[in-house]
Amino acid sequence: MTSPFSEGYAPDPSDEHLVARAVAGDRAALDALLRRHQRWLYNVALRMLQSGPDAEDATQECLVKIATHLASFRGESSFRTWAYRIAVRHVLDRRRSRPEQVVTGFACYAGYLSAAPDEELPDLDAVPADVRLLVEEVKLSCTLGLLLCLDRDQRMVFVLGELFEVSDTVGSEVLELTRENFRQRLARARQQVYAFARGHCGLVDATNPCRCARKTRAFVRDGVVDPERSCSRSRTSSACARRRRVAARRSTPRSTRRATRCGASTRSRSPPTSCRGSATCWTATVSAPRSGFDDRAPEGDQMKPNRAAADDILELEERALARWCRGDPSGFLELCAPDVVYFDPFIERRLDGLPALTAHYEALRGRISATSWELLHPHVQLAGGMAVLTFHFVSRGAGGDVNRWNCTEAYRLDPDGWRIVQTHWSFTGGPARSS
Repeated sequence: MTSPFSEGYAPDPSDEHLVARAVAGDRAALDALLRRHQRWLYNVALRMLQSGPDAEDATQECLVKIATHLASFRGESSFRTWAYRIAVRHVLDRRRSRPEQVVTGFACYAGYLSAAPDEELPDLDAVPADVRLLVEEVKLSCTLGLLLCLDRDQRMVFVLGELFEVSDTVGSEVLELTRENFRQRLARARQQVYAFARGHCGLVDATNPCRCARKTRAFVRDGVVDPERSCSRSRTSSACARRRRVAARRSTPRSTRRATRCGASTRSRSPPTSCRGSATCWTATVSAPRSGFDDRAPEGDQMKPNRAAADDILELEERALARWCRGDPSGFLELCAPDVVYFDPFIERRLDGLPALTAHYEALRGRISATSWELLHPHVQLAGGMAVLTFHFVSRGAGGDVNRWNCTEAYRLDPDGWRIVQTHWSFTGGPARSS
């Protein structure tokens, strides 16, 4: 299958032909279109989120978004560009996966590798293939873990430009950057990744003490690598059979670039069975009620508090925060109801209504950024069609400055989903600790 990231991408029939048929009601065309891109979307999500279940969910969500907005495709760009922009935005704004919460930067990752005890394995030539495969899994997990040290924007550029080897033309179109900006961001991400690898990885520099085989027992104990899953894949997957053959060969010295890419290459993985659907499945998903909104009248005008609604609200908040920390306030403006009210420490009076808040936020567009951030100790209280979300927020700037906030958001369940009706941000001087 031709990679949609290649310069010469020209499938037959064309994406645009399938779009026209799908919009006209042809389910087979919709199914063919989504299946054509599903594997690639899954692999991008997997390398970004580093969690199989999260990557599956993100892929399904991306495909649903693409399918539901298909009628709005005007052909002003290629379908590839249009669809992958939707997917990239979704993955960048998505709630952070567990691996992303654990690895918070290069210092954090270096600390873990240093603390993980070195334990010698027997000579790899003398152990069963499954053990050699396990060492390869450690190598894969370690190199992928290194990508988590990059913030999401850098990681996406690195995944596309380095792992999928997209050109600056394709990368700039998908990420909505100039070609020069894409090249600059990719160069910075490469520099950070390779600098870390040169200083820590024994595959890159033989004088570095870290060796995959020596860290295998620690990775297994810490749950980074699951031996049962690895062995199961080795018995059932042709891709893992290839890995076993690779594992049977002794590692040879690689250049810095090849060593860093060894486990994180573009070797494409098929989505799990649970992540594969037919046109009927897509249509059913697209026509389902919006998550968190039940169009049936609740008994006694009361909706029972439920974990699903709380998760929906928290995910909406995290997506908006992710955009805010990139200088884009639109995520919050899209979430706010027309009658929203707003307080923060920098304004003397409450702002009433969406137009007033829009004017306030637009003045801040592009002026606020954070190299990393955390939403800590969230708590959602639900009553009827209202919910109150409270949390602590910690952001870190490029200069190392740290800002700590308390936030209260009141959400209301409107016909088109949860909407913010009241926001209050305040400074906190106390230390924030992750939980």
